[in-house]
This record gives sequence, structure tokens and C-alpha cells, in this order.
Amino acid sequence: MCAALAFLPEEDIDDAWIKIQEHSPQNFLLTKFYDYFVEQWLENSTITVSMWNCFKRLHRTNNIIEGWNNKVNAFIGKSHPRIEDVIRVLKTEANYSDFLAERRNLNLEGKKRAKKYILLDNWIIRTIEKYSFDKDLKSCLIALANITKLI
Repeated sequence: MCAALAFLPEEDIDDAWIKIQEHSPQNFLLTKFYDYFVEQWLENSTITVSMWNCFKRLHRTNNIIEGWNNKVNAFIGKSHPRIEDVIRVLKTEANYSDFLAERRNLNLEGKKRAKKYILLDNWIIRTIEKYSFDKDLKSCLIALANITKLI
């Protein structure tokens, strides 16, 4: 349920954190994890809540390069490629980037998002809208936790 916190308004995160702890079993390992979570994500002056909170944000990746890296690795298809293979893939990727830039310059439609992520985004939006109306934090956390399992 900790991942669900990222989708809530920042001002509700402390109450939600308390709600998570109230409805969690008492367990030494879970307590250790909670201590880590508080230190790393809730009370960290370097990684602030506003940095990881994605309330009302549809683009939620923390590193856009990761997707590109996965794509290039999939195209190369092996862990120790020959330099010729890497150059071939990078040239193909450069051509594709030029193509996308030209489409943007011509105001043409961009790359479409996968239907799965559009549906998940809509589910998140509906859950947050319901929460803003009924303020049922526990139900909201459960719904968001279920969504984060699918992402």
C-alpha cells in the first residue's frame, strides 16, 4: 500500500501513512520496512515528498531514459553485442528521433500511449475524484494499491 501514497494529494499523505500503519499487522520485519520508508521517503530532506508525489500527473516515470534504454536493449537482443550491432541500432534510433521531431514540427499527432496505461490512468483519476468527494481514505488506499499492482 505504500506505493498508493504517491497518488494522493501531498497534504493527505501523513494521514494516509497513519491509516496504513493502523491496518497493518504487527511484525518485526514490517516495522523495519516502515522505519526505512519513513526515513527514505517521508522525512528525507534530499528526496522530498513533492519529488515523488505524482498526484494529478499522468506521466509518472522518474527516468524517461530507462524506457529508451530498455527499447535499445531489446533491439540489440544480446548482453554483449558487437560494436557494429550497437551502431546499427543507434543509427535506426537516431532516424526515428528525427522522424518524431519532424512530426512535431508539422504539428502531426504524436506517439499514442498504450491502451492499458490510458485505462489505468482513468482508473486512478476516478479513484482520486471519488476520494476528493467522500474522503474515505482507507477505500482510496485499497483501490490505489490494487492499481499499483497492475502498473
